[in-house]
Amino acid sequence: TFVAVKAEVYHYDTWVNGVRTSGLHLMGTRFLTARANFRMDLFGNESQVVLTGTSPSRAITFNLDNLVVSNQDTGLYIGDNSSTSFRILEGSTNYLTFDTTNSSEKIIMEQKLDYDADSIDISSQATSLSILDNSSTAFRIQEGSNNYLTLDTTDSNEKIILHQNLDL
Repeated sequence: TFVAVKAEVYHYDTWVNGVRTSGLHLMGTRFLTARANFRMDLFGNESQVVLTGTSPSRAITFNLDNLVVSNQDTGLYIGDNSSTSFRILEGSTNYLTFDTTNSSEKIIMEQKLDYDADSIDISSQATSLSILDNSSTAFRIQEGSNNYLTLDTTDSNEKIILHQNLDL
């Protein structure tokens, strides 16, 4: 069942240059809802669904328990040359931002990362770790409240501080 407010719903089936083209157009000025067991099958090499939000919110909302894409390889293509090309937020709280600004692409994490894997593999490239400048605790290795190592980048007083005995 479709519910649409001020919408045009029509099916087309035409021939263009000897090729059969058919589809379903759903155009609404307010909202469009598909209720219960709605299924849309797309066939052909160029099958796609294009969803475009309109003002004021320009949003498409999915009220789902899961979004399943496990039946095929799936790509998420994001905009090029944008500092906020793709973001993951909860309300106005930013968690992850994909910055595709040319020559300075990066992924920005703004919340704590709880990493539960047993290793970090960076063996496929040379790697640098950049830390905060002019901070007495620019980088720390600690367990609970026990400090093991601190990198102090305080201007004119930079140092590495070992807080535990070092066995050589």
